[in-house]
Amino acid sequence: MNQGANLPTPSSHATSEEQERRHYGSSTEELHKCISSAITTLALLLPIKQGAEVASLFVTDRIPMLMFVVALLVYFGSLAAKILQAHDNPDLASVMDKISLLSGTFALNLELLITVPAFGWFAIFVWSICLATAVSKSYHEIADVVRRLYESGAEELAHASDKLKDLFRNIIGHLKDALPV
Repeated sequence: MNQGANLPTPSSHATSEEQERRHYGSSTEELHKCISSAITTLALLLPIKQGAEVASLFVTDRIPMLMFVVALLVYFGSLAAKILQAHDNPDLASVMDKISLLSGTFALNLELLITVPAFGWFAIFVWSICLATAVSKSYHEIADVVRRLYESGAEELAHASDKLKDLFRNIIGHLKDALPV
């Protein structure tokens, strides 16, 4: 029997990584669709919660509404950044994807807090536990991504600094040539 026949080859390993990346991408896309539809559904229920009250939700639930608006802006902003950076900088796109998922679920929990306060507080408590667990499990991954982003930023800064030095040398050289001796 040939036991080595079932071992993965490098090309099949790369294919499985690509499949995993595609599956991860499609699963986060599905999560974004679910989050967006849930946020929209709860937003449609907010007027029902408000009822015949004359006061705005920004008056009755000022802090949760402001937090919801900020979380929603962060969600859509980081989602847009993820989409724009997907091909240029996959590390940044991955970070933006995680930020958008966290802020989207937080916005959803804030909407629950506004609509059904008891359930909203419970959802925020569970979300906090999930956040702490996710951050503690992915600490090394986060540190690696931040390190790579820092290194690429430092390289870009060094390159820009070299270009500025060359520019100033050229300007000083032209000024020296233009001044009479």
